[in-house]
Amino acid sequence: MAEAQTFSTAPATPRHRIEVLYSNAVDVWVAWLPQFQDATGRYPVLAPAERKVAADPARAATRVAIRTLLARYCGSTPADLRFKTGPFGKPELIDSPLSFSASRRCNLALIAVAAKGRLGVDLEISRPLPELDGICAMLHPAERALIANTPRARRKYLFYRIWTRKEAALKAIGTGLAFGLDGFSVVGEQICNRVAGPCLTAGAAPLALHDLTCGGNWLAAVATEIDAARPRLFALSPPETAQGDCS
Repeated sequence: MAEAQTFSTAPATPRHRIEVLYSNAVDVWVAWLPQFQDATGRYPVLAPAERKVAADPARAATRVAIRTLLARYCGSTPADLRFKTGPFGKPELIDSPLSFSASRRCNLALIAVAAKGRLGVDLEISRPLPELDGICAMLHPAERALIANTPRARRKYLFYRIWTRKEAALKAIGTGLAFGLDGFSVVGEQICNRVAGPCLTAGAAPLALHDLTCGGNWLAAVATEIDAARPRLFALSPPETAQGDCS
């Protein structure tokens, strides 16, 4: 697998909005969630239905970070954005062609934004996996074989790379894990880092997969229909802070 990209620190600006709307750019932002939490628990930028998650500060902060970022791309305010959900619960913007996807682990979130097309992102933290062999049994045979033929010291890293790719692809097609993990492969020269086979609907473009990292034990991947240069990576800051933190 190719070397993963790492994040730089830069605030969202109108330039990002123009580039993502009028080019094939795909932007991925890392958000440090404590910066988006509301100590009062009110979260005024969220819709009434979204405020039901306020009891979970990390979930509520993720919603705020998503609205904060997308509003900058849409030239709107965070509270004015409207969303709908697909048949498997994937959120989509109303009255905007932008695609987005988000993933959260602990106090960190990734938010991917593209001008169009299917898009998915997944974030994981590398933890000890004593049950690795059992989890690998759920993967595609080609992926299981690759892990089995990898030196044991590298197997956990390879597993997380495969897992984040698969989750990103499943989020892009909108099903999540409901589709299953063993019906397609994200490794092997025959697919050239493109998701092939049954996870694509008739006539749909293949998904380009990109490995990402934001430091430490954090691993991530993004899946996009846009066949362009590798995603641009940034750290997201709320307006009142100077820069984000992806450590």
